[in-house]
Parts: sequence; C-alpha cells; structure tokens
Amino acid sequence: MTRIDVTIDDKNEVPFFTIKELYKKCENELYQSISETHSYHDSKFSLNDGAKTLYIGARKSRVRFRFYDKDKEQALKQKLPMDNLKSWKRTEIQLRDEYATQMCQQIAFSQKSLGSLIFGFLKANLTFHTETGELYRSWQRFIGSVEPLKLKATNETTTLHDTQNWLETGGVLSILKGFKLLEENHALGDLQSVEHLVPQSLFSRSFSQKLVAHVSMLNRIDLVKQIQDQTKKAEF
Repeated sequence: MTRIDVTIDDKNEVPFFTIKELYKKCENELYQSISETHSYHDSKFSLNDGAKTLYIGARKSRVRFRFYDKDKEQALKQKLPMDNLKSWKRTEIQLRDEYATQMCQQIAFSQKSLGSLIFGFLKANLTFHTETGELYRSWQRFIGSVEPLKLKATNETTTLHDTQNWLETGGVLSILKGFKLLEENHALGDLQSVEHLVPQSLFSRSFSQKLVAHVSMLNRIDLVKQIQDQTKKAEF
C-alpha cells in the first residue's frame, strides 16, 4: 500500500481546539511527534480572518498530520457565508509505504473500530503539552482513553547520522553554497550573509538532543553546556 489518508471530524459547536492554538504549541516546541517539522498556512477568508492549516511532517513524509478549518474551506468552495455552516475542524493523518500498509492490515484484521485505530495512532505518535510539561488538556480530551497504536517502519530518522544524511540529500548544503556564491560575488543585495546569520541561529530542541547524545557517546560532556546555551528556548 503506497498511501492512505484517515480523518477525524470535530463538528462540536465548541471545538476541542483551534488550529491556531496547536500552531502556537508547535512554534513554542510544546509538542512531540513522529514527524519533526511543521508548517502553517493561512489563506484569506475574510478581511479579519483566514482559513488556517497546520502541517506536522514534510509533504513526502511517511507520516504527516494536517489540521485545518474544514468549515471555512467548505464556505469558500460553496460560496456560502459562515453563518450557514456550523463549526467543523478536521484532523487528517496521511500515511505512506510501511505505515500505510500496516494501518490497512489493522483496519482489515483488527477487532478495533476505525475510530479507535485512528485515535490510537495519534496517541502513540503525537502529543501536545503545556509549558510545565503536562499533557495539554484539550488534546487529552480529544484523544480520550484509547489504547496507543504503534506501527513500525525501517530507517526512521532518529540519530545525528540520519540528520547528516538529510543535510546532504535534502538540498540544504546546496542552498548555503548558493548564498556563498552570491556573497563572494557581491550580489547579495538586501540579503544577509551566512556569516551574519549563523551566530543568530539557535538549535531546535530535537536537534539539540541529538547533538548531546552524539557528544556524550564521544565522552565530550564538556560540550553539553555550549549546546544547551545555543538551544532555542520556548517563548510564552
């Protein structure tokens, strides 16, 4: 199975959470996920509002989560005022390759309902929490008391070596090379030089953990504090 999409629709008058609330959690790194990256899209809906979409995971990731305002999407598609539609927030899970195959096997042969499988997968692979480390109550209420569903796949990105491989194959180094070419030929225009940007950049918490694990393996504990000092702190 190459791909399967499964969704949960929250049509409660007052939704469990808004897309913007989850986005703030992601921006402050108050989440843990099988997929590390996140992005946010806000398409124009009205003068004072937008149809919001939060993605956790890259476009071609084997696991990608998507949260969006289905009510506003439908209003735009059907050219209807929002007054004609009730609240509708959608949670979507996109699974590829081994994850898609294993989910299909679960759907076909498990005695659990489809809802239990979807919520179980969410519970095992995505968590939002508060600044004090507690589970985000709205997310906890949304997931409920289902049993976690853990699916396995090979070659998951978990180590610094995997990150290095992504750095080489993902095009990041070529982008830096391009910026260096512009700088060396005095063609940056209003762009900033790489040398100016690097000192300002901070490690994400997930990348920081990989760095700490790596230097610990090399018995270079003396570098841990430097890594921690250059790690992004959550802003509230």
